[in-house]
Amino acid sequence: MRVTAEFLTVDSRKLRFAVAAHGEYKQVGAGTRRRAIVKIGGR
Repeated sequence: MRVTAEFLTVDSRKLRFAVAAHGEYKQVGAGTRRRAIVKIGGR
């Protein structure tokens, strides 16, 4: 199993990635993921 992630965009504190999973012979899954950067603490 091989899994890849490619960074696509950044919009302020939001990040977007393309992800894919490949088995021995073919791609078995793909999609996009979003993540957000959050501020923790009082500063």
